[in-house]
Amino acid sequence: MTSVFEKDYYYISTGSGNKMYTLRHFYSHPTVRYDGDYYVTTLCVDSDRAIEKAREYLKKKYADIDKTPHLRVPDIKLDLDEITRSKRRSVDEIEATRMREAIVSGIIAGIKKKKKDEEWRLNANKKLDSGWFPFKHSKQSDYEYAMSKNWLKIEDMNIFDINYWASLTEYKSDVHERLSEMCKPLSRYIPKNKNKHFGNVGDKKVKVKAM
Repeated sequence: MTSVFEKDYYYISTGSGNKMYTLRHFYSHPTVRYDGDYYVTTLCVDSDRAIEKAREYLKKKYADIDKTPHLRVPDIKLDLDEITRSKRRSVDEIEATRMREAIVSGIIAGIKKKKKDEEWRLNANKKLDSGWFPFKHSKQSDYEYAMSKNWLKIEDMNIFDINYWASLTEYKSDVHERLSEMCKPLSRYIPKNKNKHFGNVGDKKVKVKAM
């Protein structure tokens, strides 16, 4: 395997709190002043087994490549002996730690979602201010979506969609409520049976189309 990096290797370190051995990846590019050093995976608490798991991981990851990258194995036994071997956590302590981490992770995810939702609400209200339908059914950016001419003026919406939004009585957000209020003046009654058969004239059926 030929690497584009000046230095490119994996090495075994210890995780946060020095509780477990971890596998990390270091690389540096010869023309870019940037060194990468990032966490790859958690191994275990046994040094010999950690080395085995690291080699197994790299062999599997680079199975389709002729040569696996270099794995640096320092004297990790002494490092971990100084950690908490003699003070291993109980199952309850480990579970309590996982619960705390899950709670913190959930709080952070909630904050990010709230921020993202607020940004969406502000952008959607700006579209409503200009008379545009604020929702898009695509993963494209707003610019790409606009360039593909998929944005729609509310007044140009299908009458069935207008009637749907106008009929709403419960709203997920102020954007939904505003759109509903803007559609109400544009809505109109559409008979369910638009083309009613009144009878035959000769061999032809006569239909009256509802306007």
